[in-house]
Amino acid sequence: MSTPWGNPQGITEVVKGIDWVITGSHGGLRVKNAIVKKAGLAPLLRKIPAAAFYESHHWWFEEDCAWSIAVLLMPEHFSEEELEMAVQTAEQWFPAEYEIIQKEKATEHVHTEERRAKNMTGWKFDCPKCGIEGKSTAVKQAKCRSCGANVRRHRYEKNN
Repeated sequence: MSTPWGNPQGITEVVKGIDWVITGSHGGLRVKNAIVKKAGLAPLLRKIPAAAFYESHHWWFEEDCAWSIAVLLMPEHFSEEELEMAVQTAEQWFPAEYEIIQKEKATEHVHTEERRAKNMTGWKFDCPKCGIEGKSTAVKQAKCRSCGANVRRHRYEKNN
């Protein structure tokens, strides 16, 4: 196996498909393209070419500073300590890329919340006066059909 920095002298697996690679002169993180694709990160990595490059079916992040970008993009594979160091390193050495990643994560969060909201199918309601509970798809149902009192409404999801 070859790396962008020469032949490896050591390889430490983080998880299957993500490795720390050490050579005689340099090293860094090697991430299999399949992992990047599965996580949907390839378009984002193309937006930040200074932080990573693609070669031989892998994304490479050099050991001095660019490793921090990989950790920020895939934090579930790294420790809290590594994540804290990655934030500090990326803010200092890759501020534009760090900002792009933060905006992407915020957008992803909004899209996740939107998808979650679409999964909601209606309203649960309960009457504080007579105790009747039920479900309704009508958003405007505000009165108990039994006693006429105002009901409390709560969104419910398909699986609840």
